[in-house]
Amino acid sequence: MSNQTSPLGVQRLAHACIHVADLDRSLAFYCETLGFAKKFDFIGKAGDRFGAYIELAPETFLEIFCVPDSPKGQSPVNHFCLEVADIDAAVAHLKAKGVELFVDKKMGADHSWQAWFGDPDGTRIELHHYTDKSSQLTGADCHADWR
Repeated sequence: MSNQTSPLGVQRLAHACIHVADLDRSLAFYCETLGFAKKFDFIGKAGDRFGAYIELAPETFLEIFCVPDSPKGQSPVNHFCLEVADIDAAVAHLKAKGVELFVDKKMGADHSWQAWFGDPDGTRIELHHYTDKSSQLTGADCHADWR
C-alpha cells in the first residue's frame, strides 16, 4: 500500500451525497438504527429542512437530500467530496492537467470553500476546504440560498 500524497492535497473522503425519498425515515435509519449522529440540517429559503449531514466517523460524513420522487433501486449517489488541504493548489493542479471545472472555487452555504469537476464518466466530484466557520466543524445549520 502506498502512502504517496495526492497532488491535490487530499486529506480524506469528506462526504458522499445520496438522495433519499423520505428524510425523516432516512435520518431514523442512519441515526437511530445505525447509531450515527446528525451533525446539521440544510434549511431552504422558505425555512424548510431538505437535507442533513450525518457524521459517520470524525470528520467523515454522509450528506442526504430529500428527493421524494427518487426511483428506488437505482443508485442514489449524487456526488462524492474530497477534503483538501489547499483548495487553491488543488484547483491549480486540476487546471494544469486540463480538467474543466463545473464550478470554480467559491464559498459554499456551509462556509466551506468548494470547487466542482467530473471524472471521464460524468461522476460529479466536489472539493472541500474547511474554514473555522464550516458547518462540518461547528455543527451550525446550513441555510442554503439555492433551494
